[in-house]
Amino acid sequence: MSLLEKAGAVVLSHKDPTNIVLLYRGHLLDWSFPKGHVEPGESFAQTAAREVQEETGLIVTIDREIGSTQYTHPNGEQIRVHMFLARSQDDTTFKKEHMGDQVIWIPLDQVCDRLSYKGDRKFFASFLEEMRLDVDR
Repeated sequence: MSLLEKAGAVVLSHKDPTNIVLLYRGHLLDWSFPKGHVEPGESFAQTAAREVQEETGLIVTIDREIGSTQYTHPNGEQIRVHMFLARSQDDTTFKKEHMGDQVIWIPLDQVCDRLSYKGDRKFFASFLEEMRLDVDR
């Protein structure tokens, strides 16, 4: 079975870097980080920045890759998501991609409670302390 590569980002607020953007996808009824498919010719970092803008309206600066997660889609497809730490350039440009979606800023310490998937919660928890150090820079 093939592995589908995606990319996404954990986005720190420009105004208050102790806040992270989360996306509620109304059609899937879940909370997650912005992420999506890699377009031909794109790097994973380019995909992450594009997907953040498409799904949230935010223009971001990519800081660095922070790891990857892997899961099995309900259709049986294996998916790996390359995740990046990004910083919003302007926190006020929210735009929802689909009707029923929500885009919110949420404090670092509340992110795991809001994420819908165990894999996302585990991934975020694994670098939460490192993120706190990044916020202080």
